Amino acid sequence: MRLLLKSIAVSTLSLAALFATATTHAQQNPGMALSQQQMEQIKAMQEQGQQIQQRIGQIQQQAVAENPELTKRSEELDQQTIAAMKAQGYDPEATMGKMQELQMEFRKPDTSEERKRELQEAFQSKRAELQKAQQSIANNQQLAEAREKLQQELMAAMEKTDPELPTLLQQLDQLRGQMQQIMAGAQTQ
Repeated sequence: MRLLLKSIAVSTLSLAALFATATTHAQQNPGMALSQQQMEQIKAMQEQGQQIQQRIGQIQQQAVAENPELTKRSEELDQQTIAAMKAQGYDPEATMGKMQELQMEFRKPDTSEERKRELQEAFQSKRAELQKAQQSIANNQQLAEAREKLQQELMAAMEKTDPELPTLLQQLDQLRGQMQQIMAGAQTQ
């Protein structure tokens, strides 16, 4: 379940990443001016998104605990996926481990904004590396079908655990969209 769980956990940084990207773009592009109010809106959205993501994570953990067969099948699929990626010359376990380290440092309260931007860039690089590894096995139909089936079963188990899951996911998507709109509006100003 490591890869599936980690791939969902990786999205935990996405709102923080979007915020860091907005801040970086505003500082590097004089034509893009985020107002103090916009920055505060983005920060509030980031915090709200993190709370939603934490709740989704808790739902996921509970669903997995209630459905141990999902864990077993996921671990088997993870091993097959890792073996396929390694056969293509990638090391996804090391990449995800580094991504987790970057996330942990990013979340430390004493991490400066400059360091957060550096961490974000490193995280994006590692994410791109992981995406290349995933693309290298994208044509493996057997893995793709097994992964899709497992993900559907996990989402169904999560929704059974907490019927509010679809609403939470929709709220998360709305926050991302709102943050992107603010950034797009700032770029056109």
